[in-house]
Amino acid sequence: MKGRAREHARQRKRERARQRKGEREHARQRKGVCESEGGREKESEWGREGEKQDGIKKDASTENVDSGDLEGDQIDESDVREDETTTAAEEEEPPAEKEEDKESSKTEVEFFLSDAFFYDYEKIHSKAIITPDSEIPEDLLTFIYSFGYDCTRRVNIQLSDEQTIMFVAGNLVILMDIKTKEQRHLRSSTGGGIGIVMVHPSGNYFAVGEKGTIPPIIIYEYPSLKPYRMLRGGTLEAYAFIDFNSSGSLLASVGGNPDYMFTIWNWKQERIVLRSKAFSQDVYRATFSPENDEQLTTSGTGHIKFWKMVETFTGLKLQGELGRFGRTALTDIEGYVELPDGKVVSGCEWGNMLLWDGGLIKVELSRRDGKPCHQGPINQFVLDEGELITVGSDGCVRVWDFETIDTAESYDEDSVVEMEPMNELHVGRHVNLKFMVKFKDSNFIWCAQDANGKIWKLDLSFSNITQDPECLFSFHAGPIQALDLSPLTYLMATTTLDCTVRIYDFVRKKTMAIVQYSQGGTALTWAPLVLYPKGNMIAVGFEDGVIRILEIYNPQGLAHVAGRSEVGEIEFRLKQALKPHTAAVTAIAYEHNGKMLATGSTDNTVFFFLTGNKYTPVGFISVPGPVVSLEWSPPTHEKTMLLIFCENGYVVQAAYPELEELDTTLTFEIPLPKQYFHFKSIRSSIEAGYDCGYLYHCAFSDEERINEDDIIDKEEPFAFLPVEDASETSIRQMVFNSERSLLFCGMENGAIRIYPLSFNDYDLKSMQIFWSLSTHDNDNGHIKRICISYDDQFLVSCAADGNIFAFSILPEEDIAQLLRGKQARVPSPRRDLAIEKIADDIDDPNAYSLEIAKKKAEMDQIMKLAEEKKAKKRLELHDLRDEFRELQIKNVELPEHVQLNKEDFELDRQIREEVEKQITDRIELVYKEMAWEQEKYHIGLQKLQARFRNAVEFDLIVVHCFESDHKVSTYRVTSLSEKYHQLKIDMLRKSLIQVDQKSKENLFKESKTTDPNDVAAIKEAQENMGDFKLKTAADYTVPEHLRINAEKKRNQLVRLEEAIHELKVAMSEKVVYLRDTKVNIIKQITSLTEELRLIQTKLDPSQCLPIPTVPSLYPDEMPEKKFQYDHEKLLEFKERNGFNKKISEQLGEGAKLSETLNISETSTSQQLEQNIASTRDNFAIGPSPLEVEIKIIENKTSLYLQTAVLQKIDDLIKNFDAEVRVVAHQKCKLDISMKMADLRQVTLFEEVLLLKEFEKSEDILQERVNQRITERLETQIKSEECLQQLETKKREVVKLQEKEKALHATFLISLGENNKHADFLMKVFKKKIKRKKKNEAKVTSESDEESDEESDEDFGYSDEDESDSDDGGVDDSACPETCDPALFENTLQLREKRLDIEEALAEEKKTVELIKKEYDMIAKKVKIIEGTVKSAKNDLEVLQREKQQKLNELYVVVPLKLHQVEYIVNGDMPNDLVLGLIFTNPALNLLQKRIKELQVEKDEQRELFKQARQKHVQLLRDKAEMEAEIAGSDLVKEKIAELQAELTDFTRQYTCKLDQMNMLTLEKRKIESQLNNQQKKMGVEVQKQKAKLEEKQDLIQIVERQAKEINKMKDEIGMLIRKGGHILPPSQPPLPQ
Repeated sequence: MKGRAREHARQRKRERARQRKGEREHARQRKGVCESEGGREKESEWGREGEKQDGIKKDASTENVDSGDLEGDQIDESDVREDETTTAAEEEEPPAEKEEDKESSKTEVEFFLSDAFFYDYEKIHSKAIITPDSEIPEDLLTFIYSFGYDCTRRVNIQLSDEQTIMFVAGNLVILMDIKTKEQRHLRSSTGGGIGIVMVHPSGNYFAVGEKGTIPPIIIYEYPSLKPYRMLRGGTLEAYAFIDFNSSGSLLASVGGNPDYMFTIWNWKQERIVLRSKAFSQDVYRATFSPENDEQLTTSGTGHIKFWKMVETFTGLKLQGELGRFGRTALTDIEGYVELPDGKVVSGCEWGNMLLWDGGLIKVELSRRDGKPCHQGPINQFVLDEGELITVGSDGCVRVWDFETIDTAESYDEDSVVEMEPMNELHVGRHVNLKFMVKFKDSNFIWCAQDANGKIWKLDLSFSNITQDPECLFSFHAGPIQALDLSPLTYLMATTTLDCTVRIYDFVRKKTMAIVQYSQGGTALTWAPLVLYPKGNMIAVGFEDGVIRILEIYNPQGLAHVAGRSEVGEIEFRLKQALKPHTAAVTAIAYEHNGKMLATGSTDNTVFFFLTGNKYTPVGFISVPGPVVSLEWSPPTHEKTMLLIFCENGYVVQAAYPELEELDTTLTFEIPLPKQYFHFKSIRSSIEAGYDCGYLYHCAFSDEERINEDDIIDKEEPFAFLPVEDASETSIRQMVFNSERSLLFCGMENGAIRIYPLSFNDYDLKSMQIFWSLSTHDNDNGHIKRICISYDDQFLVSCAADGNIFAFSILPEEDIAQLLRGKQARVPSPRRDLAIEKIADDIDDPNAYSLEIAKKKAEMDQIMKLAEEKKAKKRLELHDLRDEFRELQIKNVELPEHVQLNKEDFELDRQIREEVEKQITDRIELVYKEMAWEQEKYHIGLQKLQARFRNAVEFDLIVVHCFESDHKVSTYRVTSLSEKYHQLKIDMLRKSLIQVDQKSKENLFKESKTTDPNDVAAIKEAQENMGDFKLKTAADYTVPEHLRINAEKKRNQLVRLEEAIHELKVAMSEKVVYLRDTKVNIIKQITSLTEELRLIQTKLDPSQCLPIPTVPSLYPDEMPEKKFQYDHEKLLEFKERNGFNKKISEQLGEGAKLSETLNISETSTSQQLEQNIASTRDNFAIGPSPLEVEIKIIENKTSLYLQTAVLQKIDDLIKNFDAEVRVVAHQKCKLDISMKMADLRQVTLFEEVLLLKEFEKSEDILQERVNQRITERLETQIKSEECLQQLETKKREVVKLQEKEKALHATFLISLGENNKHADFLMKVFKKKIKRKKKNEAKVTSESDEESDEESDEDFGYSDEDESDSDDGGVDDSACPETCDPALFENTLQLREKRLDIEEALAEEKKTVELIKKEYDMIAKKVKIIEGTVKSAKNDLEVLQREKQQKLNELYVVVPLKLHQVEYIVNGDMPNDLVLGLIFTNPALNLLQKRIKELQVEKDEQRELFKQARQKHVQLLRDKAEMEAEIAGSDLVKEKIAELQAELTDFTRQYTCKLDQMNMLTLEKRKIESQLNNQQKKMGVEVQKQKAKLEEKQDLIQIVERQAKEINKMKDEIGMLIRKGGHILPPSQPPLPQ
């Protein structure tokens, strides 16, 4: 152990030296970048801030570690010792290195990193370790592809973009394209592995937390994959989790064993902000709160911790509060989420949710009936858009109501709050979801990691169009158990404990075939070409001991089986299935000539088979331990031997089984001579540690044994070979290339080593230099298998981390040429494959092995013989019994004095006592068995009551009258179901949402300046104008307030069910009250009869009235007594038709006899009392007059009381009977209502079923209408904004024009009066000159006109260039001698201002034109959108009409009384009312009122017509007078004749056109009717094509708009050409006409 610790310390020291060298290089790079950018003052300020933060950081870290210890985080002693050794090692460093560390830390403080700084990936990523001066090329192996996926790693899936997933694979980060499955990769920088990868919230970066000695966190830029930042010093050995805050400015990391350091980083500047020890055990997650960056949470093994950044007097601190579980069991916490109000929801191991508040569990949440939220731990929580999503290991994703969880309260510390999820998605069987991440372009699509080897695409929209879960990728789950390559082509076969066997083409990077079995695979090998020249056989061993021989072939060469449309490139076929072992098969090996197959297992056996068309079992041998590996001797050996390597250090050499000498009749165990070697450790005797770091050469003893019962002594190897740099890691796999020039080793730490060897170096003495590359995970990725392809060009490795890596043994530049056009050749099928019967498989894991089956057959034969012997003995016993009975009969026939007694036949009394004891024991056993049955039936009764009785609120109770046959009964009412309550809750929630929406709509409507009276009048006119449309009419339009859907009908059903339940409960309560009243009345009558008997004792018998009989309850008035039972009732029920009936009759007679006896006793006692009284009267003295008077008064009082009591009893009975009749009448009316309600319920249910068919299409159309309306509103807003901009620009144009006028006036004033140079200065002032254009920002670049103008400006052309000829060639370069120079200069300045104003004015006018064009385009778009809105509403209206027609086809029961029927034909009501119409009275009254209104309007119109007619007569008279006046003129008459002829011609032509139009109209109606019929038939297909038609119409309109714009452009170009302007050629070719 000491040597191992020293080696570990030396390795750490080397790693730290390399790390410090990298830090110095990193500091120099940063210094160079900062110096090149300048700004030293700013950098020094940042440096000073960094010094302050570093000081605060150091204080915070030390103080928080202490506080963490005080809070209860106990650090193990091993951690303390390791820290002490680390500190001592650091103290031994030379002063020069410390000075360099100080300088590097100083440079870190003084300079800050630029945003444009990047590291060089080639310098920081880990490379192969090569022995110095070995001349081994660095690119000896080149990574090609990863076929595996470490699915059991926490949070091992990220989305870098919509088409790329990212995950960790050993020492690589793989970026895989979802569609093409192409891969890019990044290597770790330390070579120690990668712990975690996390994507930045922006998606532009991702962070990689590595493993190793003081590993860094590297932030890469995406998609360039350049190293952007490198964070050092966060942990000692590995990062367990990293997370960005919501803004992405901070990063939190937590380390693994041994330090568990929690660090907050300013990652862009590579500085530590705060740090503290997180816990003393594994920490799984560490995240920021999404609402508050100063709150963080960590969780892990048996803990959850809540952190805050707190400002103290010493600076910023990171304080953690450990969550206290209280009465809740301690649990590991995998997933949690921080709520906006500071609470935290976490999972637990048993699947419930824990709500944490203030460091305590506020409440535990589960599902109803005590079911957990998930079956197993909850691995992830997501708070998405107000909903809480949980991801469980049971393969379910559930969505919970966030408000219910946030406001959950528990009034008992041990109680659990129950709730149900709002939505649920069960991904599938055998699915264990670990983590989910959302696609950025969708709100509902997620990518999920499955711990069983799959990556899923999940749709969590939970709507009618929700897609089923889609499996994007499928990999092996867990460690790769076995791998082998084809000896003939580029095929690879693998198997794992996930019960699958897979075939890959590792050159094409493609999965070719997958086959699944009931048990996991543990061993696999490809059959040799000697045995199968096509290379088409694979032998696979499984964990239940089964060996399957699988044949692979190309199915495309076979004739297609009927019903199979697609076939793959490879298919499996089971050749043979055998079960030689009872435990997992761990090794399979073919003998070099292929004749013998050996299999090893953990059941300490090795089985041999003869190969061929069928594998024949030869036998097995036992070995001293579980088999690890098998190896046959090479052909160069004289004897064929089998080397067996065992797990416990034994190596066995067994001889080849000779078939002639073996006897397997009774057992498959065969005696083979074996040699043993028991390894004895050499290194452990020298120093503590495992025996790694050496290769040992061992020899077998000469002694051969057949069994290993004797103790085998341990032996030492006779030679050993040290392996350099392998003292801490062992070699797990060794393989040579075909030339034996290279030795490939798979190491315990996941690295691949390659040793160049000399020719014929069988002792491996040349194994001195090596090439090593870390590939698989260094902690749990020990290499299980290394294989070389048949042509020595490729290497494939698999490991316990679930990864499969393919490498090329060529330089990288030769790989593309090598892989071009290459693919695996799939073996062709055999000729008889199609007709050959498929072999029987062994699916039962409990099936017998070959040895057990043989022993079982032998045992069955032995048992058969034993049963035959038992049968013979039974026959003999039967004969002896018959003989004994005959002797007994003869004994009875003898005289008594000669007969033998019964005791004389008893040979032994103990035998009889033993038999009696057995009988007693059997009786007790029967009692015990019946006790279990009794408990069973008791539980069954409880279940029946819970199923049928507990849900019944009111049973059927019938209350009878006392004196009549009237009766009334309750309804048998059951409590409302859970489905009803769920629908009720949903209805209330949706109604609240609708109320909120309506309130918002009302507020929006109130904001508009509209008169509510006008709105009401318009609405009334729209509803009442025109003729009354029946719902059965073809042109009936369903008003919006009358439109119905499935949800509304479902709500009506819920309300109806609630109303029915309330009415039935109310009536049942009345009946139950009557029953209780009857019980009280019977009690009162009983007490009154007793009182009456006492009264009658004071009266003369002749005066006594008959006492009324006390009424009793009927059995149906107390139905609950049926369920009250005792032992007698149970016996009566059990033996209703048996002899117990007679016993019960006898008991009944006895009861009657006892009653008669009691009656006789009471009568005798009464006679005795009467006799005593009579004797008393005989001997008594006569009463006095006063006593007589008192007796008379008492007699009258008793008579009155007797009458009053009888009257009271009669009143009670009559009042109760009257009350029963009243309730019975009410019940009769309610029965009618209930029957109608039932009919209504049936109708509503049929309507719901019908409306469900339209629900999906209606939702789609309604959503389309809403989208169109929203689009129209947005377009109108844009139009208003354009108008406002246009008005603003017009005002600016007016201002510029006024400014131009003012400038002109200023110029005229400056000239003064009678200025002789006025004309010259005016010409100078108005001269148009060329000026250099300024590069101004263009308003828009969409129109071709503006691009032409911009190109003109770029080349220096303008409209002013051609106006130089108008100024007469004025020379403004020099001032005339007689002109005032100041005035000339002023004129030039004013000209410049004028030109500036004109340019600004031209720009503004151009902007106005652009805005006008944009406004016109928006106006056109508004019209188009109006059309689409109208079209969408029409489609919805058509659907509503079709839905109404379907509803009209349903039968509805409407009860009518005779006075309600007003459909009379010839004075009588017809027998058939099919032609009748059911109308409500309000609607009928409204129509009658409308008829009267129309009559009044008709009278008014008649009066108007009368007045118009009178006016028409007057006009005719005036016309006649005017005609008489003009009759004298012939010219006028000719003119009139011509005009009349012309009018006649026009009238004729117009009439012809009207006829044509009429015909066309009729044809149009016919065509429309045909189209409507076709449209009704087409149904859903037409609706699907409407979207295409709309899209086509939109494209047509776009083309038309573009054509109009082209025409406009042509007109403008023509105008410019006519004006003489220069037209440059277009920058882009014109659009096609």
